[in-house]
Formats: sequence, structure tokens, C-alpha cells
Amino acid sequence: MSSFLAQASFRPKALVLSVTKDSSTLRYLTRINQRTPLVPVSLTLDLGGQFLWVDCEKDYVSSTYRPARCRSAQCNLAGSTARLAAGVKGMAGLGRAKISIPSQLSAYFSFPKKFAICLSSSTSARGVVLLGNGPYVLLPNVDASPSLIYTPLFINPTEGDASPEYFIRVKSIKINEKVVPLDANFLSINKTNGYEGTKISTVNLFTVLGTSIYNAVVKAFSGFRGSFWSHAGGPAVPQIDLVLQSETVYWRIFGANSMVQVSNDVLCLGFGDGGANPRTSIVIGGHKIEDNLLQFDLATSRLGFSSSLLFRQTTCANFNFTSNA
Repeated sequence: MSSFLAQASFRPKALVLSVTKDSSTLRYLTRINQRTPLVPVSLTLDLGGQFLWVDCEKDYVSSTYRPARCRSAQCNLAGSTARLAAGVKGMAGLGRAKISIPSQLSAYFSFPKKFAICLSSSTSARGVVLLGNGPYVLLPNVDASPSLIYTPLFINPTEGDASPEYFIRVKSIKINEKVVPLDANFLSINKTNGYEGTKISTVNLFTVLGTSIYNAVVKAFSGFRGSFWSHAGGPAVPQIDLVLQSETVYWRIFGANSMVQVSNDVLCLGFGDGGANPRTSIVIGGHKIEDNLLQFDLATSRLGFSSSLLFRQTTCANFNFTSNA
């Protein structure tokens, strides 16, 4: 990416970042070129992160590097690498902030302030972040753009006028088209303290639900008896719908994204209990959005989502890197 910035006359319509899934931590990683001379630097992908940061204190050589002062906020942040995967040097923030990667690159290259992510479920295949416009073409010649469904993105009122994380409004949850009984107050962002609501995260691997929502979903899901088999969308378990702005707009979650295989014979529901009073009622984690195409349009504040690409006989690992940017 640094090599692009060095070419002032270079004006692409879009830029592509390759994304891999780390086999040990299951975090989503990307690489950029930095330093003098340029070398690849691995970063953890943070969908709601405000900016790009790297640890510059170890083995870092750059003609433009200026260290932050000791004990400064910047210095403390740069040193926080204990939870990163081996070899990872920082975080790549894609959030709704003026200095996030999408904001900076769209301003610099004058392309639309939007980006798409398509995370591979495999640790041996690449997913993608595409900054700017599509098309979103996957092999074998599948354009995923027409399959996108749109819903508004919301700003957490306690975070100012440009909260970095991406919130959507879930009005209800259905399992096999039956409504799960929930307290609707937990589904909307509390305008007083910013709690509750639903956000999307690539830092959280699995989806986390507040205790009351978690218990209701598990109870409803376990009420469906019978043997489960595999089909195009993964294990043929009850489908889960996140109902959004209307009954006709919903994000359908199939078995490949709702279940986690823990052994050859055991599948578990891939949701976690986030406690009785979590900051956010529903955190949609990375596993839920694997092999789904998500488009974040910052200019119009809306999310486009495809649901599982497996039903279109393709995956995020099939992104055509040769024809999109």
C-alpha cells in the first residue's frame, strides 16, 4: 500500500487488501508495505478500529519514522501487542473515523468512501478487503453485487457524530421463521448511555449475545429436534434470521455460519453468553460473516450484505484478484 501512496499520479478506482485467517488465533490478518526499504508488515484486521497502528519499537527502519514520547497515549497503544498473532505488528482499522484506512485512502485517491469485506472461512485461502467501488467478482465469474441487501448503519449517540464501530438495528430474531421472544429494549441502542444495540466485529471470532438474548436463542434453537445433515450452506440446522428494518429485510444465517465443528462428531452453536449487562447486546463476530460479502458505504451510512455465498456455488476464497482493481 505504501508504494501506491508514493505515486502521486496513481489514481485507481479501488484498492485491494488480501486477508488471511491465522491458523493459531483464527484472527483475520492483512499485510501492507512499510519502512525503508519497503517490507511487508502483518496487521490484524479491525473492522471497528479508528486507525492503522504498528509497533515501531522493534526491528523498524524508516526514513519518515518519528517516535512518540514515552508514556504518551500513542506510545502505550503501539506497545500493546501481547494479544496479536505471532509475527503481527499492529492493527488495520476500518472504522468510521477520519483517519481510518477507508477514509484516508478514499480522500487521497478520490474514490467513493465505501469498502467491502469478504472473509474466507479457510486458514489456507485468502479473503479480501476491497476499498472503493466494485464490481465484486468471484470465480467462476459470479458477480455478488446484485445479491446485496441493504440496511442503515447507525451511530452510537454516546460516541459523538462519527463512532468508529458499525452498528445495525436488529428488530427481532427468528429461528426457522418463528419469532424468538425477546425484550425489544435490548435490541435498540440506549440513547442515554450507548449500551445495547447490535454491532459487527472482526476482532470477536464468535457472535456474543447478552444473557437474556442468548438464553432465548439457545432455548428456541434446541427446540428443533431431529438429525442434521450437510447441504450447500453447511450443516442443515435451523436457519436464524436477524430481522432488520422490516419483516422483508433480514440477514439469514445458515449452518456454516451458525455452527462450529469442535470434533469429527460434534457441532456446537457458535454463540457466546456476553453476560447480563453487556456494553452491546449483540456482537456479530467474524465466524458469522465468513463467506458473506459485506459492503460498508460510509457516504450514505448503509450496509449491504449478501448472506452466504455458498448458495451461489462460490466462497470469499474465490475472489478474482485479477479483474477488480
